[in-house]
Amino acid sequence: MRRARDLIYERLPKRTKAVLALPDKERANVIRERKKLVAAREKAKKS
Repeated sequence: MRRARDLIYERLPKRTKAVLALPDKERANVIRERKKLVAAREKAKKS
């Protein structure tokens, strides 16, 4: 299992690895902000 996890982890983008390395609270904040940004972009795209 560890080898499989390592193989998957190696293929992740640099930004994703950086987010995963953050402490839980900071990671949640980064994800929340990113979701807001994506939602705003999606809303602007529909208009």
